[in-house]
Amino acid sequence: MSDGAGLVERARDAAALKDWRQAFDLLMEADTDGLLAPTDLPMLGEAAYAAGQLNVAIEAWERAHTASLQAGDQVAAAAAAVRVAMHLLFDTGLMAPVRGWLARAERLLEAQGETPAHAWLAVVRTYERMLAGDVPGARPWARRAIEVGSRCDPAAGAIGQVAAARLLILDGPARSGAARRGRGGDGLRGPGSVLDRGRLLRAGVRPAGPGAL
Repeated sequence: MSDGAGLVERARDAAALKDWRQAFDLLMEADTDGLLAPTDLPMLGEAAYAAGQLNVAIEAWERAHTASLQAGDQVAAAAAAVRVAMHLLFDTGLMAPVRGWLARAERLLEAQGETPAHAWLAVVRTYERMLAGDVPGARPWARRAIEVGSRCDPAAGAIGQVAAARLLILDGPARSGAARRGRGGDGLRGPGSVLDRGRLLRAGVRPAGPGAL
């Protein structure tokens, strides 16, 4: 039988070097031998996804969710649920289970203070609404991702800004119609336009003024 602690440490070193295949293989060896601790399941989920093993990644995050619930760690359980939802949304498009996992995360986070899990929940909710064609419903989630992410997790905040830029572009037809009626322009180009604000958001700059996200 392999040394579980040694395998996990080597996997951690491999992950630090972005050698995801090596990290994945080492973690799978430890898991097969029953030596992977519940706290190491998120690392397995990360390595599996980076190594192109989607099904293993989703299963690892599901197991992390269950293990966190059993340990009484609601925030970690919610974070794992969000990761399951994220992978299902972006890699399978299976909306029913996506919404189920997001609902679990929301229930677990209801009584908690702001955490990175809240920011990532907002990110995934934003894209879930966008992919469902609900642009108005996506907008407040994008704002929340940016606001909470700025305080708790800059990466989530940055993705929230990208989502906000996409929403501005999706708003283009309505905005351009109003612009044509009011100014004779198309509303998509030039300072303050939809595309201009989209570029700012992608660059990480939040425009100031009424209606800015």
